[in-house]
Amino acid sequence: MSKFSNSLQLLPGTKPLSTQVGGHKYGDGHIGCLEVNDGTILKHIQCPPYGQRELDFYEEIFKSTDDKSLIELRSFVPEFHGVIPGETNNGVSKHQYLKLENLIKKLSKPCVLDVKMGRKTYDPEASPEKVASQIAKFPPALQLGYQFTGMLKFDIDKDKMVYYDKHFCRKFTVKTMKINDKCPTDKCIHIDKCMSVTYPCLHRTYNSYQCPTFLYILLNIIISFLGLGEFFRQGKHYRKDYILAVIDKLKSIETWFLNQKKYAFYASSLLFVYNASIDSTDTHDIVLCSEGKKEKLDSEENQTIDKESESDINKTDDRLSEEGIVETENMSCNHTNPERGFVDVRMIDFTHVFPSEDRDENYIFGLQNLIKHLQSLLEM
Repeated sequence: MSKFSNSLQLLPGTKPLSTQVGGHKYGDGHIGCLEVNDGTILKHIQCPPYGQRELDFYEEIFKSTDDKSLIELRSFVPEFHGVIPGETNNGVSKHQYLKLENLIKKLSKPCVLDVKMGRKTYDPEASPEKVASQIAKFPPALQLGYQFTGMLKFDIDKDKMVYYDKHFCRKFTVKTMKINDKCPTDKCIHIDKCMSVTYPCLHRTYNSYQCPTFLYILLNIIISFLGLGEFFRQGKHYRKDYILAVIDKLKSIETWFLNQKKYAFYASSLLFVYNASIDSTDTHDIVLCSEGKKEKLDSEENQTIDKESESDINKTDDRLSEEGIVETENMSCNHTNPERGFVDVRMIDFTHVFPSEDRDENYIFGLQNLIKHLQSLLEM
């Protein structure tokens, strides 16, 4: 973690990245990510070993010419454009920055979600105190395998940006629910069955709130509905065409993870981005951006959306006044809005990536859960 004086000067041609939702933002002694007027962003290289580890990761990926796994990985991370020196002191650069692709540069109504992946977000070098601290931040991560660290959404209904901070994202914890050691009945349905589309255990006649299995399921539903559901909601309905496009990208990432034994990712995130529009009929194609190329997903051929079956979730509007949610009139992206839909998912944050000789089951667990929860939204 790097802190600096509030008098820190911005680099020429840059400004704080207004759509940053995770990590330390510019101000209060932090550099944060900077937006460059050439359509890229600058991410400060942290003090060793963290910053060097992330730099080495990007350089290995984008310099490789014969490793097919690394070449494939390029399409799942922001494009890397090298290292940029920062402000100087007597001719010596005090800071350096990674120059990376700006994933929301073309979005006029950006929606951004940062999802930290893994049951464990602490790396093998973490102290016992660090381990305890990471676990305490969001205990459900041990069961979910992922957690939200921040969300920014252009709300079509309100015609403004709505920011959900980390406190909102962490508000659902096991500690807020009273759990008994034993289920009061032998009729409790198995977790996998309960996680089906209909969630049958929600209709139990006994006191379900005393059942650990029920609470586990309820926790998954809450996280999916209030987190993923709120992110993909525009108007009265979920953007199921966008959800389908995201699932498709996540499955490609899952395939890569199932076949690689080179890296173990800790405290790394998936960044979801899309451009807000209220109706899937607004666009004929969904543009899924990958490795600088646009891949069209025909909305009629690949997506079947029954609007009558989509859930009306207007009640979620009532939560916008709760702690951790900020509405802002002036926050916007200053780029041209594409006429067609845009959605993308990329892996980000690699300061805790370690060499490995095994599959990254920690990341895979969360990724597969995330895919499953997104699929459940399609049935609501």
